[in-house]
Amino acid sequence: MCRLADVVSGVAVCVQLGASTVWAGMLEAYRSDGTVWAAFSYNDNYLTTPRAFALDPELQLAPGTARTRAGAPMFGAVTDSGPDRWGRFLVERCEIGRAEAEGRSPHGLGEVDYLLAVRDELRQGALRVRADSPAGTEGTFLAADDADIATVADLPDLLTLADRAERGAADLQELQRLARAGCSVGGARPKVHVRDRDGRIVIAKFPAPSTTVGT
Repeated sequence: MCRLADVVSGVAVCVQLGASTVWAGMLEAYRSDGTVWAAFSYNDNYLTTPRAFALDPELQLAPGTARTRAGAPMFGAVTDSGPDRWGRFLVERCEIGRAEAEGRSPHGLGEVDYLLAVRDELRQGALRVRADSPAGTEGTFLAADDADIATVADLPDLLTLADRAERGAADLQELQRLARAGCSVGGARPKVHVRDRDGRIVIAKFPAPSTTVGT
């Protein structure tokens, strides 16, 4: 049996409760004999938090370690906070691009890899993730990015890049720019996060191109 995500030995899952970020528990992913599953255990302090809620129907508020059901590589709520079809497409293409640049074969990607690829401040839902730390509330949120969020003025360029990506013509730098802008948005069609003229973060959905996203 081996644990996935070699760089990150565990993922501290946090919940945004109003203005507070609360450490909810630890997530780990495993592979054995071709089977992939995940395990989660709540932080004891979270279990006694008045506003605590179960993160997923399979994760009842109780001590101990819960495991995903047979055939499920990840808990549904965690998957929802990761990328959907378009985002997964970008993550996969970025990995292929990095592999080509480094002269190696692309790594196989698991659900944790997709989860960790999302720019955390743009992640959908109330969940956030940190690298493993003794307190669970230390360290940097994963996939944090110092690059500014795109603006509505960037939409024409991003639309062009999305079309290039779907046609297999985008280079690694272009794919990474798209991933920073729209990896976390749900749905199959290309979308990006941008700041509008009032400074709010909004989602822009692009029209269908002449080709279909493939992996």
